[in-house]
Amino acid sequence: MPVDLLLLLAGFGLGFANTLASSGSAISLPILLGLGLAPELANGTNRVAVLVGAIAATVSFARAGRIQWPIVTPLMVVAAVGALLGVWISEVLSPTRMHWAIVAAECVALALMVIRPARWVNAAGENPRVGPLQLILVFLIGIWTGFIILDGGTYLLILLVLSVGFSVLGANAAKAAIMCTIAAVTLPVLAIGNHIEWGSAAVMSVGALAGGLIAARVAMRPGAARWVYRLIVVILIGELAHLAFAGWWM
Repeated sequence: MPVDLLLLLAGFGLGFANTLASSGSAISLPILLGLGLAPELANGTNRVAVLVGAIAATVSFARAGRIQWPIVTPLMVVAAVGALLGVWISEVLSPTRMHWAIVAAECVALALMVIRPARWVNAAGENPRVGPLQLILVFLIGIWTGFIILDGGTYLLILLVLSVGFSVLGANAAKAAIMCTIAAVTLPVLAIGNHIEWGSAAVMSVGALAGGLIAARVAMRPGAARWVYRLIVVILIGELAHLAFAGWWM
């Protein structure tokens, strides 16, 4: 398969999965690594496509009136501050040392997903609220996502549904805006460190743009919440199996 087509498909999968559920980087990062990019270069290149896909999704959700900006804006600010700290940590600490911490975090995420699954598929009764606890948690997720992009969207969705009080649709819209901010503030740091291969990033971004736009439309269809829930559970189980038995991540 031609390299550009592979990058285009990787970008599409990234944008689609990140918008509809999470963990799109589990699709794109292995492809970038398989093409011979060093881990630091693959991480930075991937985040360009993450930003483009998030922008596409955010614009789509905003045009449909699905983003509650008074609730989402403070979360965006706090997540951005955390992400800046996280990307700085990534410059001085090897992420590979955190293998078992990531395994533990994914186990917790999966447990939260399977406890009270009705909360995930019930779109009624949305009553989002943001207090000190939610701000602290989104700050920590911002650090994680700035450091390791993988699964940042999963943790954001869990927080936005179970703690902030969004429906799955509202959480997806809020997540897109927050991820957009995180990617925007971390990219300059990675660019200054020469961790972006711009040619590959440009091709992937075209795919991510299409994937983000299409997934946003799918996410707003009736009954989408059930499929989002199932997709996240499948992604987490697959990633846990990979992390636990292959010992390789990112």
